[in-house]
Amino acid sequence: MPDIVTNICEAIVKRGSHGGKRAGAGRPKVAPEAKKADPLRSIRIPDTEWESIKAAAASRGQSASELIRTAALAAAEKGRREYS
Repeated sequence: MPDIVTNICEAIVKRGSHGGKRAGAGRPKVAPEAKKADPLRSIRIPDTEWESIKAAAASRGQSASELIRTAALAAAEKGRREYS
């Protein structure tokens, strides 16, 4: 019995792996353009503030994320003008 185990172990070591590669196995490759997408960010907002943001966005016909981005960019631009 030990000879069989030894032969199997030697065959695995010679091959350099424990199994063969199956065609179509694994995750599909991602296109290079898809890898270059802008990273997404997340922020933590309490529920009470989130409800106020959603209401303000709805009154302007925007999504909550669009309202936050617009407000943040406007504040950043204002800060650049004040400190330049």
